[in-house]
Amino acid sequence: MFEEVYNKEGVSVVPVTVDRFLARQLRVHQKEGIIFLYKCVLGFQHEFGQGAILADEMGLGKTLQCIALIWILCKQGPYGGKPILKRIIIITPSSLVTNWKKEFHKWLRESRLPVYAVDKKHTVKDFIKTPKTVLIISYEMFSRSSYLLSPISFDLVVCDEGHRIKNLNIKISNVVNCLTTSRRILLTGTPIQNDLAEFFSIVDFVNPGALGSIQSFRRSYEKPIMQSRNPNCSEEEKEIGEECSEELNKVAASFMLRRTQEVINQFLPSKTEIVAFCRPTELQKKLYMHLLNTGALWKILSFASSADSSLQLVYISLLRKLCNHPSLLYSIKDLDDHHILNCIQSVFPTDYQPSPSDSGKMKVLEKMLGAFFAGSKKEKIVVVSCFTQTLNIIEELCKSKKYIYLRLDGSTATSSRQDLVDVFNRSYTKYNIFLLSSKAGGVGFNLIGASRILLYDIDWNPANDLQAMARIWRDGQKHSVYIYRLLTTGTIEEKIYQRQISKQCLSGSVLNPGAKEKLKFSHEELKDLFTFHDDSECLTHDLINCDCLNSNSLEDCDKRKDNDRERTSRKIEMEELLNWQHVCGPINNSITSDSLLASGGIDISFVFSNTINSAVNSHKKEI
Repeated sequence: MFEEVYNKEGVSVVPVTVDRFLARQLRVHQKEGIIFLYKCVLGFQHEFGQGAILADEMGLGKTLQCIALIWILCKQGPYGGKPILKRIIIITPSSLVTNWKKEFHKWLRESRLPVYAVDKKHTVKDFIKTPKTVLIISYEMFSRSSYLLSPISFDLVVCDEGHRIKNLNIKISNVVNCLTTSRRILLTGTPIQNDLAEFFSIVDFVNPGALGSIQSFRRSYEKPIMQSRNPNCSEEEKEIGEECSEELNKVAASFMLRRTQEVINQFLPSKTEIVAFCRPTELQKKLYMHLLNTGALWKILSFASSADSSLQLVYISLLRKLCNHPSLLYSIKDLDDHHILNCIQSVFPTDYQPSPSDSGKMKVLEKMLGAFFAGSKKEKIVVVSCFTQTLNIIEELCKSKKYIYLRLDGSTATSSRQDLVDVFNRSYTKYNIFLLSSKAGGVGFNLIGASRILLYDIDWNPANDLQAMARIWRDGQKHSVYIYRLLTTGTIEEKIYQRQISKQCLSGSVLNPGAKEKLKFSHEELKDLFTFHDDSECLTHDLINCDCLNSNSLEDCDKRKDNDRERTSRKIEMEELLNWQHVCGPINNSITSDSLLASGGIDISFVFSNTINSAVNSHKKEI
């Protein structure tokens, strides 16, 4: 059937081979990925078209797999050996344009495959005049230059970090969808980030119509799957949802390939992930309670109107900033609601001067960096934040301690970003700290020069945090890796963390329906953002029905919970966290050999920790 469609001239079918040099560099999963992509873009794999989604988790070499496929099809093809591709366009986030160019040169060299990367010195107009085969361009530049590129017939389009076209309404999505070629590859480590409608968008781009219309998709898949995840659903609704999830996965599996980090764990050093819950300071507690007790907040929680909804977002932002550092609230001058502003200002001392000791997390960070520099001088650490203002405070801390650092955020010139990464990754460099904005540099960059990474705050979207964490634990890393996440105990940050697990569970249920569900979240719990649990050492631990007892734990968890928590916890299962080690604060050297974690002392109320020992591909519970 395929030959009738794609081999109309009836020429002889010949074997297609991978370049010998590339073949020697490829891991088994990468070879399998190339074969899968090859079958998809040639129309051999499925009935929906010639599109594919390579949805491997971060660090598995999606870029290399694409480069190898492009090289193969630029030089040969199955029908008489005639090359399939003449011109290829790769659309990527602006920060990764240079990295794509470097990867092509690394594996193929310019003389083997001419590559043109659009930047300030190299324009789209100049590309049109050149015979170069591969065009690498950012999403933003492609959107601005689409009228120049539309006359060009591209044989293949590759969209890196392709979840960017998840929104059917945004301009970039519409422009990219106008590309005429049916050979489309979308690369993403996070095909499902927030909801199934986003997944529909990326599928409909690579293989239009594969899942029907958006209306039929919502009716046939999204609605029953989401209903089955409601803790109050009936057994029938649960069964229907599971059946729909399996059916959706079966369709998607024909054109989407996803492998997890486990396929390369054996090649990587060990990874220890630590979630440290930091006690809020007295100033933070005072401000938190003042914000929660304002009449405006109680009003918007009682009456759901559009205006109240927007004000609710203001409160969420204020609470997140407060968790990072009170000075972020003190410096606010442009808040529309003067009552809230006055409420905030009234709590601060009249002679207030910001200090690291004002924030529980900043106190822990200061101690951890002190322990870091007191230890091995060969190690490097990446410190990540969602907020530029928070990076400013961390930068001031580094300056006051005379730490030598690099910084990459949204204001860093795109052309300079890869250079900063290269400098930091060098073996002999004076820079031991890399301050990173998760929005500007949390995607695509390779920071394996560092063996430790600290996420100072938490993102609503778990994919963004996972992307940031994957910067250091990936192919090429030679040292054991430590990933630290700081959360403020009992606050909105714990609620966001719990919701992250919920979103990761949604992704797992569709992409891997055989995986055991890790979390069930009640609707009421998702509304419980504006509550401060001052009496808890770790609200997340309270919610998992854990009865662990060790020398550093509090009383038996089940005995400590009040009726409300008991009622809520019955609806919540976080089975993955039950497999991690649980340690109550204070943390010290008698508990852990990790000097950075031990330095937190009494400022850490609780720790979840898990180590993947890649050498034996097993989980350890020591910290």
